[in-house]
Amino acid sequence: MEMKLTEHFTLEEMCRSETARRQGLPNVPQECHVRKLQNLCRQVLEPTRHHFGVPLRVTSGYRCEAVNRMVGGVPNSQHRQGEAADFVPLKPDGPTLREIWEWMRVNVQYDQLILEHVKGKRWIHVSCRLDLTKNRRQAFEINK
Repeated sequence: MEMKLTEHFTLEEMCRSETARRQGLPNVPQECHVRKLQNLCRQVLEPTRHHFGVPLRVTSGYRCEAVNRMVGGVPNSQHRQGEAADFVPLKPDGPTLREIWEWMRVNVQYDQLILEHVKGKRWIHVSCRLDLTKNRRQAFEINK
């Protein structure tokens, strides 16, 4: 599954799942999902990485139905379609999640852009549709 989607993102990292690994589940996307993952990387992740000059660690990208259910994802999650990723910057002394979220809100294509803070963990969730005209450009925060 070692296929480059863009300069800095691979199919393998966009499908990596600790839940799938622990449960022995294949988390393998179909070709239609791969096209959407590549679009997400091109439109959103790559421009963000390039702007800030720091690597981004994708903590959740594509999820098959079983993995999505196990992690408590909603049935119609864009992760299941290959249209969403959760990520954090890999450089602790680099930009904050809020700085990244604020920049993305103005400068990249997205359907949803969510700054999430749940149970002491923080990350950015972003989705992007293949048909860019259908992106809703919803940006908000979730604190639980």
